[in-house]
Amino acid sequence: MSQNRELPRIASLHGSLINQIAAGEVIERPSSVVKELVENAIDSGATKIEVHVERGGAEKILIRDNGCGIHPNDLELAIQRHTTSKLRDQDGLNAINSLGFRGEALSSIASISEFSITSRISSEENAMRLEFDPYTSNTNLLPAAANIGTSVDVIKLFQPVPARRKFLRSAKTEYLHILELLKRFVLSQCHIDFYLYNNKNLVLSCRSCKDDYSDRLSTIFGTLFYKNAWFIDNSIAGIRVWGWVGNEKTFRSQSDRQYLFLNNRIIKDKHINHAVRMALDELVHESRYPSYILYVEVDPSTVDVNVHPTKQEVRFRTPRTIHDFIYAVISDVVRQHRQSGALLISDEGNKWDIHENAQQSAPTLMIKDHMINYQISNSTVDQKQVESSPIGSPVMLLSENILITRYAGGFRLVDFYNLRKYFLYTVLAEEIKSGEIKSRPLLVPVALKLNDKKIDVVLSCQESLLKMGFDTTQSGPLSITVRSIPTLLPAIDIDRAIQIFIKNYHPGSAFDLQIMLELVGEMIEISLADSNEILSMDEVKVLLKQFKILDLPFAKRNVQGYWKTMTNEDLKKIIHNGN
Repeated sequence: MSQNRELPRIASLHGSLINQIAAGEVIERPSSVVKELVENAIDSGATKIEVHVERGGAEKILIRDNGCGIHPNDLELAIQRHTTSKLRDQDGLNAINSLGFRGEALSSIASISEFSITSRISSEENAMRLEFDPYTSNTNLLPAAANIGTSVDVIKLFQPVPARRKFLRSAKTEYLHILELLKRFVLSQCHIDFYLYNNKNLVLSCRSCKDDYSDRLSTIFGTLFYKNAWFIDNSIAGIRVWGWVGNEKTFRSQSDRQYLFLNNRIIKDKHINHAVRMALDELVHESRYPSYILYVEVDPSTVDVNVHPTKQEVRFRTPRTIHDFIYAVISDVVRQHRQSGALLISDEGNKWDIHENAQQSAPTLMIKDHMINYQISNSTVDQKQVESSPIGSPVMLLSENILITRYAGGFRLVDFYNLRKYFLYTVLAEEIKSGEIKSRPLLVPVALKLNDKKIDVVLSCQESLLKMGFDTTQSGPLSITVRSIPTLLPAIDIDRAIQIFIKNYHPGSAFDLQIMLELVGEMIEISLADSNEILSMDEVKVLLKQFKILDLPFAKRNVQGYWKTMTNEDLKKIIHNGN
């Protein structure tokens, strides 16, 4: 039978079918349409955006903005695939500043609905309206009356593709997805007025704001959150992180209050979520979820936003730097909150002003006020900056081990490798002595197979392992699972670390403090050696900032042997004398 089967021939698909296939990737449900159209409105420079939906968006979606509009001659081109006003060349793709850029949304939406778009630009007295027939792909362009801006009507979504329409949820469920999306837009674009109408009833109204976010936060998260949240704002090496992290009173049974924005783009990032979770690990139970609103600002050229069909996921050039910086910032806020018992955000007199409270209510929680803001610069170094750190301001990495820093009297050549070892040992030793070792849960627990003798050693010394940051459980007759490791040793070879522990075990003797400190030194050595990493300058700055946060003894006195100081006179002698 297979021999008589007619050979299928390859043919080009019709344009409308191509668009409907593409819509399967871009348009998942009515909220996907709202997302694409609102992003276009934001990119147009709109300061007011209205969203009207009926029957959860399945019957009607109308997006109206007061942006710059679309030129009448471009309306027909706008609904063609891969046509856009936001991208021109490869350089633009490598540093995307707009929310949209692919030129797929309008063509995809038009192919699966009764679609029309009305737009007027400032230089025209009248607007133009384009109607598109998804069945014949015919267009009709005619004059219309409208204000400056653009209105997009999407009627009977998925009507041309009934197979997709039957997968829609109830009208209420689809509406709730749209409402959740609008809440995220409201918090990411605070300079824009947003209005949401559901079945012709106004359900969400948010006026633009500048510095006072209280109305928007209370509208989206409720008063409980902003009364019990810490405001954070810190920058380093071209990375700025700011926003609000809720305390214990705001933790929830689900992760629906975790809002993350990258350069005002709505995103999801498991690494950043992990950093927040780690920083709050001592406060949040494993069955609860923290609440937060975080804004991350980076150079667009250092992040790739073109890695996901709906642009919700991104790829950072240095994801570990972002992760560790956010962890350090939030950890410091938590630590100071525990020490002071004070909340950053107050509601005294029902008047809530972020900047006023940040300066008057709890200045100790404003990290940026007491941390060094390292910058690479050939200009004159700020005197306060170089005097605030015994190391100085980092200038250049000669190799993975040697760092050049600048201080008030000249330069320092720093043995950064051994300096890191010193810091790690100092902190870990202090944590072990106090019995408060900080550990980080592994995203994927590590399973290790051992022989009879070795597994007996591990099981008899689980308490000592836990004191050193290793949470172990028996997962089989001859296997264990490691679920957490010391926070400061993220690159450690877990298998080798456990083997070192086993090797130093002597039957009948407990692991006393001195032995544990010796083991820590050995584990730090293998952690740094095995990582075989070459740090970037940004990562060096993050590490130095973490060292500063920890307020180690090193920050108060010189530690001999880790750097060589060279004054300007020393450099002149080397240049002129040749030695």
